[in-house]
Amino acid sequence: LKELLYSKSFSFFYILTLVLSASGLTLIVFFGGEIKSQVEAKAKSALAADFSVSARRAIEEKEIQQIENEFKDSILQSSHSYEFFAMMSYAETARLVLVKVIDSNYPLYGKLEVNAERSLVGRDLKSGQIWFSKDAVRAIGLQKNEKVQLGSSSFTYTEEIGKDPTQTFRFGLLAPKVYILIDDLKQTKLIQSGSTFTDLYLYKLNDKVDAELSKNLQKKFIDPSLRF
Repeated sequence: LKELLYSKSFSFFYILTLVLSASGLTLIVFFGGEIKSQVEAKAKSALAADFSVSARRAIEEKEIQQIENEFKDSILQSSHSYEFFAMMSYAETARLVLVKVIDSNYPLYGKLEVNAERSLVGRDLKSGQIWFSKDAVRAIGLQKNEKVQLGSSSFTYTEEIGKDPTQTFRFGLLAPKVYILIDDLKQTKLIQSGSTFTDLYLYKLNDKVDAELSKNLQKKFIDPSLRF
């Protein structure tokens, strides 16, 4: 204390250092929490859920019921979708597209943006309609309300999706994406025995869920085709 009293310059820099250190720690905690929140929000938007169960095959109803029983008390909302490649016909031409089959709850987080002022969710997609990603519209040259053939069904093009937060590099570079309603999937006859596709179940969970849920399910359901 005597040193601090007699050496004013030392006291000034000592106190300044303490203030800067305390301020630095406060900023780190504040911005660290803010960055973490933003990363978590983007992760949820990219997945369109808190948690997913997927397989490169059909997940049987009995299987998914057994899996859901492990965390059923934490489920707030769920969504079921498929992804696969298919040939789409339009104006006597054929084009490879990535078909995203969605239900009315999709996505559980985020939205499909048409433009800066307008966005869509699964419940906006009606039976018999098909949505196209912006790159699909450019590649195929479609006009609104024109019809395309997908499998055994005809669909009417109604919306262009400008931005999809769930878009990944996994398939996005291979073919433009189109969206159809899950209720229309059976009529297309695109998924048959031997077909290659991804079956995907998405979940919005409450904060009671165990952080080790994925690892616990992987241990209990020993199936290399299942991903948690």
